[in-house]
Amino acid sequence: MAEINKVFQSIRVRESGTSNLSLRDGQVVSGRIMKFFPDQKAMVRIGQQQVVAQLSANLQANQNYLMQVNQTSPYIHLQVVSEEVVRTPNDAARILLEATGQQAGRQQQMMLAGFIRDQLPVTQQNVSNLLQLAQLGSDHSDAILREMLSRNLPLTEQTFRAVDQRINQPMSFNQTVSQMQSQLAQNSSLTNEQAQLSLYLNAVNGRGQSNQQIMAHLTHQILTEIGRGSETTFQLLQKAGVISSQVSYNQWSNTWTSWAQTNQVSFQLGNNGLQTQNVNLPFNMSAQGLQDGLANLANNQLAGGERSQKLLARFINQLSSLQGGTANRLNFLANFSQSSVFNQVQNSLPPAQQQMMQQVAQMLQQNQVSSLQQLLSSEQGEQLIRNLTQMLSTQVEQQQFRALNVWQTVFNQPASSTNMAQVMQQLQSFMHLTQNESMHRAQDYPTMQTLLSTVSGQVVQSEPFQQMNQILQGIHLSLQDSSREWMQFSAHFPKEMFGLNEDLWMDFEGQKQSDGSIHPKNCRVMFYLSLPNLKDTVIDMHVKYGDVSLSIFHESPQVLSPLVHSMESMLNLNLDQKGYDLQSIEVKPLKEEVIESISNSEVEQAQTAYKGVDFRV
Repeated sequence: MAEINKVFQSIRVRESGTSNLSLRDGQVVSGRIMKFFPDQKAMVRIGQQQVVAQLSANLQANQNYLMQVNQTSPYIHLQVVSEEVVRTPNDAARILLEATGQQAGRQQQMMLAGFIRDQLPVTQQNVSNLLQLAQLGSDHSDAILREMLSRNLPLTEQTFRAVDQRINQPMSFNQTVSQMQSQLAQNSSLTNEQAQLSLYLNAVNGRGQSNQQIMAHLTHQILTEIGRGSETTFQLLQKAGVISSQVSYNQWSNTWTSWAQTNQVSFQLGNNGLQTQNVNLPFNMSAQGLQDGLANLANNQLAGGERSQKLLARFINQLSSLQGGTANRLNFLANFSQSSVFNQVQNSLPPAQQQMMQQVAQMLQQNQVSSLQQLLSSEQGEQLIRNLTQMLSTQVEQQQFRALNVWQTVFNQPASSTNMAQVMQQLQSFMHLTQNESMHRAQDYPTMQTLLSTVSGQVVQSEPFQQMNQILQGIHLSLQDSSREWMQFSAHFPKEMFGLNEDLWMDFEGQKQSDGSIHPKNCRVMFYLSLPNLKDTVIDMHVKYGDVSLSIFHESPQVLSPLVHSMESMLNLNLDQKGYDLQSIEVKPLKEEVIESISNSEVEQAQTAYKGVDFRV
């Protein structure tokens, strides 16, 4: 597995030269002066590219110099680091070390020379960090730092360790989970964090739990929340219709407290989850009723979360005001009637009221205020307002949404599912449960990383918990520079989720959209799959303005190629239906071409062997 991950990384780095990349501010490059222009401009060759750049020193033509990129837009501005001529990459590394006042051994200087030669974003500011990280003792520091630089990851020890773990010491998600569950089962006293972590672990590793175990976890969660006066799960179950909306929180709390005392409820945590005595729960709660209620609640949630809820609330309020004779703010109503939120709301209503919503939209677009007032004053119009209000009341808030996601994930664990909708739901649930703590803070349903931090101090052997934390750190290795228009992130999924031989690895990178997501028409996605029959397979997909190019790497390309091309027409059709054009499919040999530290002779001989990058001046 470790070797495959190195190959996976090598393919991504090697193939990235075909992507449209940009020089980064502060990056040092070796550029050759080709010719001069007025106003201190010159044609500079960087690798295989030639650009017109503004220079800040008097230099000689047909010579290489170490330069720093001070500006990339609207034109490139290069500042000469030293007027000493650069003849080899090793010269460039030595000049950079002298300019920054850093000391480096022979191996470290060769490492920097290779980074500069290959156009990695080395800067005068990050040289010190690179040298410190190179001394952490890993035998693969060169490859790890290449990964960090090429993906613009933070140059910290924590990130270094996470990348090292991913590339060189990959751990099985399921094996680590099993070790953690064994450790948790050895604890004589059970904390809420331990019970929650056990629930999360079973939810993400695809093992599944019995209905009795699920209800035991729910009971423990309810009693814990009642103990601190929290209402998250209570409100969630009311919105799901599992308990009556007429039940007050005091009734809820008192009933559960009395029930627990009467039955002397106790919990025991085993390797397969939480267990308690099999007794009837208050309010006639059952696993099937809970699952059905949560599924209906999830299906009724509006895409867009809180923002969509606010828009719907405003829409209902404006319609109600219009019903009473106030005909103001029609612009908002007309615009909302053309939105995706309106369409989702309309599709969630009964057929008769869907038609009424269409009438409402038409009247708003045609500014037929009187007709709309008449429609809303009718019995059907009043029922429409009541249904919309009811729909709004079932929308969950942020804390409840996290609770909903947890229990949905627990119930929906189809082993090795081939249903794409179920697979996507599993992927989304997995990413939600393993998200970074900085993205969401919740007292009643904290993130897995928060639970790991707490529970690791409560067990005798904390190593599995530290390993899981490393896995999660590897999952969330992502681009940190918010000013750039290109973003990246990685994902690591348990093999059991897809029926694979090994865990699934995925890398995403692409143009960043305004909402922080990756643009689906300008991106790159890489998969590592260890399939039951085809074995190790790497898929590298480039998407540029909707044009898709696929490279499939396999140890026996001559065997795989006929199978791939037999499916090409179907793939082309499916992509076309999604608005994409298939440009090419290539099946290539999967070779263990792992990036290693370059030798001193290679550095000295690489006079001008610089990889080019594409950019606009």
